Amino acid sequence: MKKYIVINSLIGILLLVSCKKLLKETNPSGLTAEAYYTTAIGFETLVAGAYQPAKWWYGQEEGLAFTEAGTDLWTVGQLATTATSGTAGECAQLQFVAPISTLNASILREWTQLYRGINLCNLGIEIGSSKGFSPPRVAELKFLRAFYYWHVAESWGDTHFSTASTNEPITKDYKTKVEVIYEQIFKDLDEAIENLPAAAPYKEGRPSKFTAKAFKARMCLTRGKWQEAKNLADDVIANGGYSLTSKYLDLWKMEKQGSQTEVLFAVNFSSNASFSTGYNKDNNPFGYSYDNGIGTRGDNGGHLMFCPNYQGYDTIPTQVSQTASFISTVMQRDVRNGRGFNRHFPTKFLMDVYNEKIDQRYYGSFQTVYKLNNPKSNVANSPYKKMIGKTLYKDTAIVIDKNALNSNKYYAVDIYKYYLPDGKTNYQKNFLCPSLVKHADSTRLTGTNTNETGNGMVNSSKDVFVIRLAEMYLISAEASIQLGNLSDAANTVNILRTKRAIPGKEVDMQVSAADMNIDFILDERAREFAGEYLRWFDLKRTGKLIERVQKYNPDIADKISSTHLLKPIPLAHILSITNPNDFPQNPGY
Repeated sequence: MKKYIVINSLIGILLLVSCKKLLKETNPSGLTAEAYYTTAIGFETLVAGAYQPAKWWYGQEEGLAFTEAGTDLWTVGQLATTATSGTAGECAQLQFVAPISTLNASILREWTQLYRGINLCNLGIEIGSSKGFSPPRVAELKFLRAFYYWHVAESWGDTHFSTASTNEPITKDYKTKVEVIYEQIFKDLDEAIENLPAAAPYKEGRPSKFTAKAFKARMCLTRGKWQEAKNLADDVIANGGYSLTSKYLDLWKMEKQGSQTEVLFAVNFSSNASFSTGYNKDNNPFGYSYDNGIGTRGDNGGHLMFCPNYQGYDTIPTQVSQTASFISTVMQRDVRNGRGFNRHFPTKFLMDVYNEKIDQRYYGSFQTVYKLNNPKSNVANSPYKKMIGKTLYKDTAIVIDKNALNSNKYYAVDIYKYYLPDGKTNYQKNFLCPSLVKHADSTRLTGTNTNETGNGMVNSSKDVFVIRLAEMYLISAEASIQLGNLSDAANTVNILRTKRAIPGKEVDMQVSAADMNIDFILDERAREFAGEYLRWFDLKRTGKLIERVQKYNPDIADKISSTHLLKPIPLAHILSITNPNDFPQNPGY
């Protein structure tokens, strides 16, 4: 896939260079995109390119803001509480800190790239079908079109819909009902299931027959097709050849990437992180620069969004002044420990929903221990060394945890001190939180406050897991609840919970039919999928978005409303068409 992307890019570059040399609009090669894509290699290039728009959602700040912000699990991180511009401000709007603007650039970016992906799929399906190219490749495009249209339909509701490709600007547009869009989603998925290969390792970044079945199970659950959702999920569990990992933390380890047995579909990122030639630069959606303008933000920046700025603030013991020189001799800003953008902070509910004494998913999801990461900590005049006698670089320096107890061996931060009695976040404090490790990348080089350029600070090659086997167990259980079979739901959930138990605590993790209801499923999905681009969809699908945000996210309880069941249509689109009255803005915006 990477080869074809590079070929496609080189063709564009060569054509551009040729035009510049001749100083007039000519095409000496005679090669056009339309003609190239009708060749076998050109069609493969097109199919490969159709995956790239997913990288504008998965692995990006914007996609996480769409799906995790403004839910019951995450409140706004401190660095975004007062943000008014840039992606921090856009994220703050999606956390409801400020009204969501129809000019929100994050929303426009996702709108544009999702429809770009759909248009590429439309073109590929047309060419592949007319030329008789590989049915499995055409099936990939149908899967991707369904995948992109799901994001569109759930985010914006009734909206633009087409299965025909175009290379002309849209001048007149009409909204299509969500129900019609879902009819196409199901049609595409059925044809994908029929023609995709039975197995495709996720490391290839391509869907298999069981990937399409799993995604269709999610779609059936979304549309209330309970029995079909259950049948599909059970089929994937029994016949897909996937298995749950025994150690939850292993899911997120870079050294195990590419060999996970419970990943059905992932958005892949290249391990080539070279600034000059790496795919992470070439395919980088945003092109953000470092402080001195050298280098760009790489593909996956998810590791920046759920972690604290631990190298100062009130992690420093009160008996030592909070000075820059102290910070530089104790903890330095680095990526491996979570050089944080500090966008999302866990709600008290999220911290409470885990029972860390029996469930491995708490410590399998969060980093709570931070090591001394600055060699200067060893010097004789280090304030940290003088204070608690630390002498070894990489000794434990800070523990950020639930009910953390102080020690003369490290500085402890009890996360519960950041919550007020009513559950709101105490924004008067410079607060910290355990880092979500699901997006962490241990291969990132270490940077400092003053020199982050050229070290791969934010270029991450970590894949984003989009569909995991664990979801099939919870889809099956939720469908059983809707069908009134609570015993079956409990039995299915217990299979997953047994795997997620701390060894020796399997019995304690068991639940009963009496525990089964939609709120339990949402709690279990929080424990399993926190920070994995699913929460807003889950709450909307179950009709629980407003209820649970008001109950569990008091910071925004008075701000959320039915308006937030949809995102605003980007104003740029409405202004670009000649019939804006036929394409009205979503209610409340």
